[in-house]
Amino acid sequence: MSEEEKSADDPLLFVRPLLLRHSPASQVIECDAIDNEDGFSQPCVLKFFAPKAEAAFRRELAVYTKTNKEEILGNVVPLLLWEGEWSSAKYKTFIGNFPTLLRKSDRAVKFLAIHRITNTVYDFPTGEPVELQPYAVKTALHGLQILHSFDIVHGDVSVQNLLLRRNSEYYDALWIDFSSSIVDASEQDMRYEWQKAVQYFSNLVCSCLLCSDVDR
Repeated sequence: MSEEEKSADDPLLFVRPLLLRHSPASQVIECDAIDNEDGFSQPCVLKFFAPKAEAAFRRELAVYTKTNKEEILGNVVPLLLWEGEWSSAKYKTFIGNFPTLLRKSDRAVKFLAIHRITNTVYDFPTGEPVELQPYAVKTALHGLQILHSFDIVHGDVSVQNLLLRRNSEYYDALWIDFSSSIVDASEQDMRYEWQKAVQYFSNLVCSCLLCSDVDR
């Protein structure tokens, strides 16, 4: 492994970065995680946060920390692998020519590493039977119910923040991007998000299916 491929010293090394999404406040990169001791490789996604996005990092970290403590949340949220901080120089060496979050004056960038979901899509699949779309919607809404049962408001409900993992027959839906989330949210906040989510997904599939098959 070359020096340019190396990133964090302990406990993981991240290699072969591939930029997925970029914004001024955060950057999402797919890569491999290489364990230093036994060479185990676990594909993962790293989400980097610029220093100015400290609040977003704390909100997202709070959700993943709670996910690790509550096993049922692992069914709807990819589990946290690691969270840490890199110096500006180490970050830029790893990222290479990717758009940078850091200015010369920035000293460190924080990141979260979560499991990469295979066969991930950021929109509903095309070419699948029509009846799978309402199933995927109901699965996503059920996941949102689970989040709400732990007093977590996602804060940015959209298909761009859903990972749809194909299982033997249908899809598992996992929620990502909790940089706008609220932990220990109020009942009013959860009720408002639920109403917005049902309205949002109703625009994607037949609203009568949502009315008859999804109940809260």
